[in-house]
Amino acid sequence: MSGYRQAAIALHAVGAADRRLILAELPTADRITLTGYLRELKELGFDGADADEVLSTPVAPPPAVTSLDRIIAATPETMFAIFQYEPASLVAQFLALQDWPWAPAMLDLFPALQRERIRAARPSQVPDVPARRRFVFDAVFARVDGAACQPSQMRHATPLVSLLRKMTSWTR
Repeated sequence: MSGYRQAAIALHAVGAADRRLILAELPTADRITLTGYLRELKELGFDGADADEVLSTPVAPPPAVTSLDRIIAATPETMFAIFQYEPASLVAQFLALQDWPWAPAMLDLFPALQRERIRAARPSQVPDVPARRRFVFDAVFARVDGAACQPSQMRHATPLVSLLRKMTSWTR
C-alpha cells in the first residue's frame, strides 16, 4: 500500500476538525492527493473505525533470494544441463563446495563412466583456495541464472571450460 493511501486511512480515522488542521499544514500537491483518497474512502462507505484494522496488518516483504538459494533450489535436470559437457574436475570442485540437495539425482543422470570420473576428481588433494571457490560458484550461478531465463537454449557449456582453462593457467 502506498504512503498516500496509508496516510489517507489514518486521516480518515481522526475527527473532521483534526483532519482539516492536518491537511492545512501539508503542501498543496500532497493535500490534493490525500483529499482524493479521502473522498474515495467516503464513497466506498468506509468509516474511521476501519482504519486500525487496515493499518495494523503489515505486509511482510518477500524473502530475499540469494544466489545460493537459487542454486539450492535448482532441479537436478537443470544442473545436469549445466555440467553435462564440463570437465569432471570442474563438476567435482563445485560439488565439493557444499552438500547440494540435487547432487545425487544429478550424478545419476551422467553416464557411469563420467560419474566415476567426477567422483575420482574430488578436490581433496587440491589446496583450498577461496578465490577459486568463489570463481567456480559465480560461474555456475551465472549459468543457473541464465537457465531460469532460457532453459531450452542450454546445449553446450563451452564458456565454463574456457574460464576454467584460464583459471588453471593462473594457478600453475
